[in-house]
Amino acid sequence: MSDVWSPIYYPYRQRTEFAVLAEARVHLHAGTELEWLVAALGDPERKRFVVAILLKDKSLPEILFDPLIRAAVNEPDVKFNRAFVAPCVRAFGLKRTAEALLRIFETGSNSEKVRAANALDWATEPGEVETRRRCAFLEEFVRNEDLAVRRSLAGRVDLDPANYPADRKPLVDEAIRIAKSPA
Repeated sequence: MSDVWSPIYYPYRQRTEFAVLAEARVHLHAGTELEWLVAALGDPERKRFVVAILLKDKSLPEILFDPLIRAAVNEPDVKFNRAFVAPCVRAFGLKRTAEALLRIFETGSNSEKVRAANALDWATEPGEVETRRRCAFLEEFVRNEDLAVRRSLAGRVDLDPANYPADRKPLVDEAIRIAKSPA
């Protein structure tokens, strides 16, 4: 397998120039060795290069969706995780992106829950997915005793019972009790 990406990546490390990124975009749209980009999304240094070439693209190869979602969840910088979420929203839609992040929130480890909640800040709008997110955050806040998870969700849990289905309303009182109790 030839390596078309490394010769583009290494000059990028030394200088971010439009020409380098433009050349990278040509390879992206040609579908050239997308596996390198997928692997780079898991690398702390190279993932920023991938984000730079995806910055303005409105269409992306399907193979990049899951690795971008995973990179968003694995990104420790709560401000930089948006760089992985935004291309997904642009290319694959808000609903699909939010649902993928919500699945990780619902099934992941405690640290993944915290980081998925952070990433969901960039993929939320009123509607069915937002209702599901609101309920999932409330349920997790009440059910999960992990302090990091609760701290992460504390400012995100809606404490207005009117915003929940009837079966979730009792959880609001429990969430308020937990929030008021000493840690």
